[in-house]
Amino acid sequence: MGNEIFSIICQNDANILGCTKKELKLIQSITHVKFPSSYLVFLELMGKKAFFLEGDSCFINELPFLNTWANEITSHHKHDIQLKEDDFVFWMSQGVMFCFFNLNEGEDPPIYCYKEGSNQETFIKISETFTDFLKRRFYLDKNLFSF
Repeated sequence: MGNEIFSIICQNDANILGCTKKELKLIQSITHVKFPSSYLVFLELMGKKAFFLEGDSCFINELPFLNTWANEITSHHKHDIQLKEDDFVFWMSQGVMFCFFNLNEGEDPPIYCYKEGSNQETFIKISETFTDFLKRRFYLDKNLFSF
């Protein structure tokens, strides 16, 4: 797992705020999800706040709602694109684009994306791992969402 990105973010983003162990247990009980270890590290270090993610819906206070919101977005799509029960939406932007991982794809799972208004007939894999996704967001990789 790419723990070096977590160190880099912590050294360069003075505005991060992580979740407590109690909050992590609570969010997992609310969502009925056992999170992959790479995602747990993210929540522990910056699950409440991170400057480079400000404006995105990805922090603990919105996590219980993201799958529902994502399903609302895809319900308007002309193709039959639907999340599976073991998909977990962890990031959303402006209510028109979201990213998720499948809970059965390992401790640092691949990331899939959907953009409203796109012609995609399926979800697009945009990153091989969660930590790679985080790294690319931190470094503002302009190609991350170019599909």
